[in-house]
Amino acid sequence: MSKNEPSARCGKIRVAVLVKLLPSKLGSMEDWLNQFTAPLAGPFDVAVATYGPCHPVVRQRFEQSGVQWHDLAELERSVPAARAWFRDHADIAHFSLFAPRSLAVLAAATMGSLRVAFQDCHSLDTQQGRQSLASRLLDRVTFARTAHIVAISHFVARRIHARFGVSPDRLRVVYNGVDVERFRQRVASSAGRHTICVAALIPGRGWMS
Repeated sequence: MSKNEPSARCGKIRVAVLVKLLPSKLGSMEDWLNQFTAPLAGPFDVAVATYGPCHPVVRQRFEQSGVQWHDLAELERSVPAARAWFRDHADIAHFSLFAPRSLAVLAAATMGSLRVAFQDCHSLDTQQGRQSLASRLLDRVTFARTAHIVAISHFVARRIHARFGVSPDRLRVVYNGVDVERFRQRVASSAGRHTICVAALIPGRGWMS
């Protein structure tokens, strides 16, 4: 095993899933987090870090699937605190909803033995005119050593390309999955059809493109 390969502790590779989220309700993001981590907890040693307090039902689901929950605020205290947390809990770190140069991401990126998976924070402001020259230059080197970046839509992929200068061949579009069984009609509906959209229909989300 090379020095860049994840190490295994107790026979299992350690996977850390960090989400810049306060799971205080029973919503779609909390469902995604439970469903994403539960299957990993068999073959891997899984730790989740979010802001606290964690909703008791979400926390119970973590415990039932063998996933450890940690308060994200603890490892965001400083770069040394974050690096110590990663040494204890992660061979692979998956970040979601983090800015590319946030403290935790930078701490993980500077650890040569840690593999990092990064999901774009798709609510980032992308108006280039508001950024300083230094920020624009840093944007160009943020993902310089990144093999591939996953975007949740072609709109987000175009925005990442424009802001960070990531070449199209390193961008992959993977749409968010939907559990259609949750929306299957259980009872006969009244006459007529209705279409409902629950979303923030703002230009920043690409709905006009």
